[in-house]
Amino acid sequence: MVDLRDLTLPNYDLPTPPAMAFRQYGSDVEQGLGERLDAADGFIVITNEFNHGYSAALKNVLDHYFIELSHKPIAFLGYGNVGGARAIEQLRQVVIELDMVPIKYSVNIPGSAVLRYSRGRRRRRGVRAARGAPRAAAREPQPGGPTPRRRARA
Repeated sequence: MVDLRDLTLPNYDLPTPPAMAFRQYGSDVEQGLGERLDAADGFIVITNEFNHGYSAALKNVLDHYFIELSHKPIAFLGYGNVGGARAIEQLRQVVIELDMVPIKYSVNIPGSAVLRYSRGRRRRRGVRAARGAPRAAAREPQPGGPTPRRRARA
């Protein structure tokens, strides 16, 4: 597993494109990641959607390597506003140009589901603690506030 947050990969600055720079690395970090990518049988990319696209860190990694990624399968899990679908759509086009083999289906987690999972439990506890009063007291009209409307019974 490679977490791009842990890498300090410099911008690509070799005079030849990665497709022609066969395993030429400008730093130890690039070489270490290149060897890990080369040894992998395939990839699962977990990406968020950022401004209708994928992250700059992922773009930088894809710009650095070609031979190490070529002819390997890649699957996507996306999360964000529309489940990362737009980022994954762009990534599919990029990895095809890198001679990778994208898996047809992807996993998309909508942003609302991520927020519910990450904040839901804490928010419920906080709301209960903030109330401090029983539910019946909370329904009573507040001075100067609107009076509750009651439905007429037939």
